[in-house]
Amino acid sequence: MLLLSLGFGFLFVAALPDKARRAHQEAREARRGAGGIEESSAGRHRNSLVSGQAELADDGAADLVRGDVREAFSRVYSKHDWGRSGRGSGSGSTIDATAIMRKVLTQFIQDKDLSIMVDAPNGGMVWTDVFLNDSWHGANGMSLKYIGLDVVPSVIAGNHARHAADIREKRISIGQVDVTKPKSLSAAVRKGLKNVGITESAWRQRAFLLTRDVVQHWPWSLACTYLRTVLREKALLPRYLLVGGYRHKQLKNRDIPLGGYFPVDLSQNPFKLPPPAQILRDTPNGEGGSGKLLRVWDLDAIPEEFVAESVCNSSIHSQTRL
Repeated sequence: MLLLSLGFGFLFVAALPDKARRAHQEAREARRGAGGIEESSAGRHRNSLVSGQAELADDGAADLVRGDVREAFSRVYSKHDWGRSGRGSGSGSTIDATAIMRKVLTQFIQDKDLSIMVDAPNGGMVWTDVFLNDSWHGANGMSLKYIGLDVVPSVIAGNHARHAADIREKRISIGQVDVTKPKSLSAAVRKGLKNVGITESAWRQRAFLLTRDVVQHWPWSLACTYLRTVLREKALLPRYLLVGGYRHKQLKNRDIPLGGYFPVDLSQNPFKLPPPAQILRDTPNGEGGSGKLLRVWDLDAIPEEFVAESVCNSSIHSQTRL
């Protein structure tokens, strides 16, 4: 049985596209060395990784970044596993690839009268730069405050350098956080709000949290941890949660290594989320015709009886694994 399982895993990895296979191999190497990486980098994290960026840990949060997650995605960017498009974030983050999504997102923001965008993770900010410029200088009538969070130091440094003036003007905050680590996201949001000059208690009603293109690169365990954390800490987070994903007609979700890739469908097992309040188009047809989209949850409308622990079916976590 063990030999059969190993053989199946090898055949599946061999059949993956080059991008996914490379990410799979890199992720395995990252996980093997995660113990030493985390120990050696913990001290470095306690100091600000970006010149002029306020340290998140001074808000009472401990280490907000886990070494394995940081190193896995740092390797993806340094090796250009997703290509050089989108400043290393991949072809799905380019201006052309986000044309529909940007229009749909603009309409969503206007319909809900929102003014605070938390983008986590925000990657290379290629499409975001255009989106924010249209918000500040375009004719769409928006004036967003932007909090961009990521786990990769080189990505954060680049975003910070390009937006130094916007940071000084308190229109943008750039920070580092591992959103899969409980309490880290809410601490980072709190710091970001301070950096962009938001002090009123009712800020949640005007804010949304965008997690667009990362769930498909997480193993189920991290995806479930993130979703549980958002539900547990929803009182400290934006009212609206937008999560990117796909809609499958035939495929079933498959678990992956950290940094790998699979077009995850949040309406399938192992995820057991409440029905989204709204579904927004991301691309015309999605990758492979699966339909890429943004699912929207109004966190204030989720019934109290729905507990965070029930967002995933833990009984099948060991199945359909690479």
